[in-house]
This record gives sequence, C-alpha cells and structure tokens, in this order.
Amino acid sequence: MGQQGIFTDLTKNIDGLADKADLQTGHIKAGTVDGKEYTLPFVTDISVMVWNKDLYKEAGLNPEKGPTTIAEFLAHATAVAKLGKKDVAGSYLAGQSGGALVFTLLPSVWASGQKAISDDGTKSLLDNAAAKSVYEAYATLAKLSNGLGAGSKEETGATWTAPFQNGKVGVMPYPATSVSALFKTSKFEIGVTPIPGVSGGSSTFLGGDAIGISKDCKKPAQAWNFLAWLMTQKAQQSVFADNNDTASNLKVLESGYTMADPRTQIANKAVRTGQTPIATNFNEAFNASGSPWQLLIQDAVWGDASKVAKDNTAITTALAG
Repeated sequence: MGQQGIFTDLTKNIDGLADKADLQTGHIKAGTVDGKEYTLPFVTDISVMVWNKDLYKEAGLNPEKGPTTIAEFLAHATAVAKLGKKDVAGSYLAGQSGGALVFTLLPSVWASGQKAISDDGTKSLLDNAAAKSVYEAYATLAKLSNGLGAGSKEETGATWTAPFQNGKVGVMPYPATSVSALFKTSKFEIGVTPIPGVSGGSSTFLGGDAIGISKDCKKPAQAWNFLAWLMTQKAQQSVFADNNDTASNLKVLESGYTMADPRTQIANKAVRTGQTPIATNFNEAFNASGSPWQLLIQDAVWGDASKVAKDNTAITTALAG
C-alpha cells in the first residue's frame, strides 16, 4: 500500500474526520506506514464462536450458554463428541488453511491478554502460554473419537464452514457473516458468543477489507468525499447496519441494530476488543500454503508439540523476510 507507493497518504483527511474516534481502528492501523495513514475500514468481517443448540441439548449441555473459556470450549466439544453420532464431531479445524487458522485461533490468544506477533510485526510470539493452551485443547480433541470433524487435518479452507452449516459440528469459531446467513435457513438452532480466552475475556479477528485512494487517482478530492461520507454514522447505518452487515462505527454497532437478530448484536460487541495483526510479511508467514504457521498447527495439534518453539522461530524468520 503506502509502503509500495500504491495508495495516497490520507493522514490529514483521516485525522480530520469528525467520527474517527468512533471507527474501529484495526483497518486504519493496518494501513498505517511510518506514521502515515492510507486506509479506512470498509468491509468488516469478524470471527465468533458458534454452537449447535440441538446437539448441545442431546449432549446434556445448556443450549443457551456457549463457552466462555477454552476449558469450557473443550468440555462442550467433548460432550458432543461423546454422543457417538455418525458424522457428528465436537468441533472442526481448518488444519491446512493458514488464513482460517489465524481468523479462528488468534482471538483466543488476544482474549487471554497475550500478543500473537510483536508490535513491529517482525517477531512471532505464538509459543506463549495462552497459545499453547489453545493448541492443547485442539490436540486433545484430535485424539478423541469424533473430537474434530473428519478432514480437519487436511482442510485447505475451501469447505471449512460447511460441516457446521450442515449440522455436523457442536461448537467452533466461525465467520460472523457466514453464520448470520444461516439464521433464517438453518434446520437447527444456532448460538453465537464472542471467542473466549484461556480463562475468560473475549476478542475477534477484524478481517474484511480496508479502502483507500490509489496514488494515480484522477479525482482524489471526489474520492475522499465518498470515503468521508461512508464513515459517517448515517452512512454506516444505511449501508451496513440496515443490511445486517457489520458496521465499522462503534456507536452504530452499539445502537444501530435494534431490529437485527440478537445474535448479530452479540457478534457486533466483539468488534471493540478485536484486533488485526500487522506485518509486512504476514502473508508469507501465515497465509501462504505450507506457511510456518500452518506447520506449527499441524505439529501442535496432530504431530509433535515439542516442535512448537522451533516452528514459532520459523514464523519469525518469515516475518523478518
């Protein structure tokens, strides 16, 4: 973006926005280079914890209460797994998709008060105690019959949301946009809660898309007028909230969804504590096929957990470029 000379420096414009203090900052920070701001939030896609209330009832769990800690997540998933139902699993993990793995697992690290990578984006911190507790929960499920859905180890991300959608998974982290689309069509009752940390707390991965103005834009003033309008509470309400999409304005998230499904309102509350990891070489370290992050999860969940420290060092190497 700014580092590559693709986007226009919008620092003065962004800092002058009347509603800047109300905007989620993840996409602004992600587009900030050397103190210069290049992007604003556009589409905000967040991760949440979802559960199948019907399976919870069958497993003797409270269908109205999702997990609030990693221990509860493990206990709930285990209870569903022990139902012994054909093709039904306690949870599911996209084991070969680095992108899906950061989207679903990093929020539990943040919710635990830990960092995933250093502030300057050059060092991986994913061998910390909180991260290891998350890996250990999934490793326990991987060893349990029906603990993780079939294909979890090989899942590349192409179909990772389908097992829950088809009623085959008890509880798992999931995209908020995907689950909201199921509210009116699903044949089973769905619960939604923020993704918990090891001992409580909550967070979310602020994914989606940022928006800026290209360096060679012929009419930058007009382009900025559109962006400035899009950031206003009125536009955030009409463009996003009224269409049941996730607004980027925190005030709209808090009060602009009175007619929305209550579960959408629960998901929206997670934005305030959400994060967007920032690193120049993030894609190579995490999202790319065969990335060191992907290999870390394969070792931590299905292989030799003693390799986590070495795998974490490999992520740091990739981040450093």
